[in-house]
Order: sequence, then structure tokens, then C-alpha cells
Amino acid sequence: MSHDLRLSEDERLDGKLTVLSAGHSPVLIQGGVVLDGRGGRIDGGTILVENMRVAQVGSNLAEHPQDVRVIDAGGATVLPGLIDLHIHFMGRNVSEPTLDHLHPSHDMKFIRAAFEFGQTLASGVTTVRA
Repeated sequence: MSHDLRLSEDERLDGKLTVLSAGHSPVLIQGGVVLDGRGGRIDGGTILVENMRVAQVGSNLAEHPQDVRVIDAGGATVLPGLIDLHIHFMGRNVSEPTLDHLHPSHDMKFIRAAFEFGQTLASGVTTVRA
């Protein structure tokens, strides 16, 4: 049995991801299910982001800046960044000399860690404690 794992244009996140920086115009994320991180849920919620910070969250924000960039989050879930309190980006340290040949080099560990940082961020985790 084979499965087609390719995502349709609507299922891809490419158009939903945005980079915010200081001085960036405000962003209005609207239409998605908003999870507030405290157990609350707003269906068809709206989030206003100004100066890289969440300024307002509600079911319908009627007033917003004129130069706002609108992101349609319809059909998506919007939630605060997740926190992973135990993660090993570069693998575990093993102090058994007879197994050294089985472990990747430090250079390979750094390359793998960079890839894992990206995967972690793309999964919604914005804060880690190693």
C-alpha cells in the first residue's frame, strides 16, 4: 500500500510563515483557531503583532493600524511558542573510549545540531533548555 505524502498548496505553510523584525509593519493574523497557552481557545481569532510583540488577541479586532499586513490563518491553529525543557541537540556524551569509533565527529554533531535547531523551531518550539 503506498501513500502520497505530498502536500497540496493549501496544506503547505510557506505562505503562512513570516519573519518579524524591529521596525517591521504590524501584522494581523486572523481567522484561525487561537490557543492562548492557558487552556483558552478562540475560534476565528485575531492576533495583532506590533514591534515583534503580541499587542492584542481577540475574536474580532475592529481597530488596527492602517499599514497592517494581514495573514489569513483560516483552517490553521495559532499558538504561542512551545518550550522544550529537556533536549540534546548534539547527542549524548559517552565516556567509553571503546565506542569512540561509533560516534560522529564534533563537526558532524554541529551540522546535525543546526539541522535539529531548524526542525525544532519549525515544530513550534521557540525556547529550549539543554
